[in-house]
Amino acid sequence: MRGKPARRIATGLLTALSVGIMVAGPGARPALAATCKGYTCHGRDPVIYSCAISSSQSGSDDLVTLWLRQSVGCNSYWARAQLSAKAIADHYTMEVAVDTTDVKGQEEYMCYPGPGNTGDLREYCTGNYGGPLPAYTDMVDGSYTVALAIVYVFTPSGHIYEEDSI
Repeated sequence: MRGKPARRIATGLLTALSVGIMVAGPGARPALAATCKGYTCHGRDPVIYSCAISSSQSGSDDLVTLWLRQSVGCNSYWARAQLSAKAIADHYTMEVAVDTTDVKGQEEYMCYPGPGNTGDLREYCTGNYGGPLPAYTDMVDGSYTVALAIVYVFTPSGHIYEEDSI
């Protein structure tokens, strides 16, 4: 963790996902077959690789909402976060990340904003995001049932305000 101690929405590692969410909306396209699975999904964009959300766990406070998403079809996880209207009005920014150990025993870490869809084991943030739309990371291997979603929220001066994880 960078900076001073931070508040947490939830703590610990995720060992089981139990909230089922299906994503569909106006103009939604039919689901395409997943084009990666498990280890081959690391560093890949879940939308580009047609990895449908099977389940999602979330936590929120007055500044941010954080999700850890899982695709059973792709055997993968990714993180998604969205700043609240209050955080945006107060010019806060964020970084969102997902971390796990893959089937080969290697750490996989993806962060947004940063490089996207690289296929690398690790993608580190290259800045902060302060927009109104949700932001999401590339995927990590879902072969183990342990993954950690993390969001760092920064003040306008760039100091970390909070770190939340699920």
